[in-house]
Amino acid sequence: MTCTCGDCKCYECEYANASIDECIIAFIRDVGNRGWVNARGRFLSALRKKFQQSGFDCSEFLTNSSMSMAKKIRIEGHKIIQIDE
Repeated sequence: MTCTCGDCKCYECEYANASIDECIIAFIRDVGNRGWVNARGRFLSALRKKFQQSGFDCSEFLTNSSMSMAKKIRIEGHKIIQIDE
């Protein structure tokens, strides 16, 4: 994933360079957040792209156009799954 922002301070740059574990931690931190601002939309979009390009099976919480934030996630084998906690 490459950034086109030109200043490398956007969420896309931040999460393109983050590990999958760092992205999972960021995702978990946001579970249950019902607020909405444009910055959160950009943050979630960057996370979704990272998960899509990760090589992990994310089909349990991710589609091409949306990402379920209803539950926390974790890596299990070669999948990222939702967990009840």
